[in-house]
This record gives sequence, C-alpha cells and structure tokens, in this order.
Amino acid sequence: MIVWFVCSFGFGILFADMLNNIKLGGYPLGFFFAQQGSIYVFIILIFYYAKKMGWYAQAGIDLNIENFYADSNGEIVANPRYYRRQKRRLANAQRKLSRRIVRAKKEHRPLREAKNVEKQRLLVARLTAQVMQRRKDFLHRTSATLIKNHDLVVAEELRSKNLLKNHALAMSIQDNGWRMFLSMLTYKAALYGKNFVTVDPRNTTQTCHACGHIMSGKEKLTLKDREWICPKCGIHHIRDVNAAKNILARAKAKLVSMH
Repeated sequence: MIVWFVCSFGFGILFADMLNNIKLGGYPLGFFFAQQGSIYVFIILIFYYAKKMGWYAQAGIDLNIENFYADSNGEIVANPRYYRRQKRRLANAQRKLSRRIVRAKKEHRPLREAKNVEKQRLLVARLTAQVMQRRKDFLHRTSATLIKNHDLVVAEELRSKNLLKNHALAMSIQDNGWRMFLSMLTYKAALYGKNFVTVDPRNTTQTCHACGHIMSGKEKLTLKDREWICPKCGIHHIRDVNAAKNILARAKAKLVSMH
C-alpha cells in the first residue's frame, strides 16, 4: 500500500532511486518506473515479492527410459525414440554400404571413384544426420518450454557413464540425448533469468515423497515397477512422478541451506 501511495502521488524520482536496489532481468526496477509509470511498477512488485516468497512455478523432472521425463506436476513427456524408429533403415543402408565397399576392393577400384559406394555413403550420412537433427529439435523445444513456463527447474545429476555399462539400456540412454538436454536447460535458464539446479538422485525413486519411507530389501523397486503403494502411508505413486517430486524437494532443501 505504501508503494501504491507513493506512486499515486507522483514522487517518481525519489521512489525510482529506492527501486534501483531491486533488479528485474538485469535492469533496476527504477528503470521500468521511469519508462512505464506507477501501475506497471506496482504489478512488477507483486510478481517480485511473489517470487521472493516462493509463489512461482516450479518443476522437478525425472529423466527415464520409459518416457522422456516426468515432472513433479504430473506431466509426462513421451520419448520420441528417433534412433530406434530409424534403426532398421539405417542398419540396412550401412550393410549395403559395406557390401559395396567389399565389392569395390575386390575389383581394385579406388573407393573415391566408386560411384555406388559414394552414393550409399551419402545416404548413410543423411539418415544419421536426420536422427541427430530431429532429436536436437525435440530437445530444443522441450527445454525451451520447461524454462519459459517455470521459474525453478530441477533435474537429477547425470551419471550416464554408469548407466551405459548396462548394455540392455545403453541404446535407449544414448537415444534420449540427456546430456545435451541438461546442457540446454543450463544455458536457457541463464538466458531467460530462471533457475536451473541439479541434485544427487540417490534414492529419489525409492523414497515416498509423502512420508519419506525408503523402499529397501525385498521392498526395493525394480525397473518393471512403474506404479507402487507406500507400505507405510498407503499412498499410490506413479514411479517417475514420485521421483520428480523428491528431486524438487531435495533442490528446495539445498537452496534453503545455501541461504
């Protein structure tokens, strides 16, 4: 009310100096006061203090191979699996290229002069580039949507090297492009003035976000367990959404301890 009173009675210069201590998008709030007037600044102040008090959009995201990610608000983004969809066609093209290379060598023809070899090589390169470009476009769109729609985005620290040791999951992990996705979230958060944090994912999947019970021993969840009921509090969980809620809670605790 004091801010509104001062603005209404036109003490603009003095008030603008006071607002210089509050910055929005790198500019002091006094700049917006001088440009737009009191009503505009009053609206900005509401959003500023709402953000300061924690009244802003937040999302924890759990990256997984079943879908691309699930967030703490219950939204699940499907995994497009670009490489898997193109895998058979790409494998056929690569085999055909290998046969043509072998034939050219048997006929003692330089590979550069073998038109069929060069034609097939270009096809393989084009198919590979299509997979990479489609995946990159998807990651750009998805990361931009997350950052633009949330003030705080939290993800788990990536440990893909350990995950890649599991050969059964290696293809799915590489096809997801997780590392590139986290990199995009990092620079886009800085670009739009948002917050992006990563946390240790230990036990986020096995912990009930409601009561804190950790599934262990015979209770421990496997990759096949997509939904489960907490044996302590009885709440039904969607595995990935529950993990995303734990990831967000862990980040909040981390940020509070830092301040």
